[in-house]
Amino acid sequence: MKKKILLLAATLLLSLSVAETATAQSAVQRKSYVTSSMARKITYFCQYKDLAMAIFADANEIVSGVELDKTINTLDKHLDCAENFFLAIYYRYGMEMGYGVLENMGLTPREIEVVQAEWKKDDERRAAIAEQKRKEKESGYLKLIEENGVFTSEQLAVQPKISIDLTAISMLLPDNPKSKIDYWFYCIISKDGYISLEDANDTLKYANAQKMIYNNFIKGDNAIEVGKVEIDGKRISVNSRVPIHLNEERKRDVRGSHNSELTFRIQKDKRLNSWFVIWGDKFPNRHLLCNDIQCFKSQLTGALYNCRGLENLDIDRYNYIEVMPYQRKLKCNLLADDVEDVYLPHVFEISLLDAGGMKVAKLEYETCLIPENAFVEQDKDYLLRCNKMEKKYQKQPNRFVDVSMKDGDFTYYVSSDGFEYNFASEAYNICLLGKEGVFMLFNEQKFVKRK
Repeated sequence: MKKKILLLAATLLLSLSVAETATAQSAVQRKSYVTSSMARKITYFCQYKDLAMAIFADANEIVSGVELDKTINTLDKHLDCAENFFLAIYYRYGMEMGYGVLENMGLTPREIEVVQAEWKKDDERRAAIAEQKRKEKESGYLKLIEENGVFTSEQLAVQPKISIDLTAISMLLPDNPKSKIDYWFYCIISKDGYISLEDANDTLKYANAQKMIYNNFIKGDNAIEVGKVEIDGKRISVNSRVPIHLNEERKRDVRGSHNSELTFRIQKDKRLNSWFVIWGDKFPNRHLLCNDIQCFKSQLTGALYNCRGLENLDIDRYNYIEVMPYQRKLKCNLLADDVEDVYLPHVFEISLLDAGGMKVAKLEYETCLIPENAFVEQDKDYLLRCNKMEKKYQKQPNRFVDVSMKDGDFTYYVSSDGFEYNFASEAYNICLLGKEGVFMLFNEQKFVKRK
């Protein structure tokens, strides 16, 4: 029994000794270079400087106002928070400006010297940690290079650049306003510049256009600059895993955001059984930003040709549409900087207006392209009449006036009994005059008087 009591007493003494040692070590660890006097100066400074209070809260990750006030007012018991505040001052303002902040805080030259010494120690500590991380990272890079591994975009010091023909790609893309181009290709670009899909089965999920773009324009030796990592100050070419993003950027092709829609009168051509736009002398107006007016005319005419909802319009009255055009810019994330911009055909929001100018219906269309064979039958009769008009032109050329400079689009003529002209579509190469005037086939430069 006596032995048990002695053993218990020894165990208790040993426990007390360990606890005291731990308490002493903790006290040593908590020792701070910030004195109570410095803590009081911080408290006063923060209470009268909102920015200082915000820096203190951010440095110590305090989000509660109650906790912030309590910590500031008892800062002599939270000297670690004061140290964090001093470090935040340094990394925000630097050594020189930080000195002025400490001086405004009321610290003595000796206290400022102590704080600046701690700043330098923290700088050295962070630099040592950064150097250690750099060495570990570069060691991992070297191992991955030896294994012929693949690097991610985040690991690269130099991102790869590719060479693809955006102009040719634009010919493959739909101009349906409902389908916005947004294609992703998750590729591996080898250190030799060869591009291939990371997963060859991705093509099974591609639409036809996306599959053609990958096979014809992306796959192969199409990297003009490969990915590189930095090791010991040198940049080394490596295999890289990068997503290639082909997309379109849409924005309004008009000036201003209020009342910037374009309004046009439309008219039906009975011979072609198609509606076309009466452009008028005021087009293009000050709202339109587009510089390629001829393409704009062609695309809007094509969209109108394919619009649904015009079948029941009264062709003997004036009909108007309101149009909001959208510019479409084709983009790729890995293109070289000197590549010229490529634009896709416009898309249009088209609304039918009533006599009072109010929108009565939204017109839908699927493409702004007119089929090549759209007017085959009409053109047979048209060509016969063109031949007759050409003979008249050969006999009496003075009756035909060259007005090609008036619009600046094509070289064509208007007979002496012609009136204001208007484009139906360059897709089928016909120019219509606004009234009972002259038809003309651009490519043939022939003329016909409409009956």
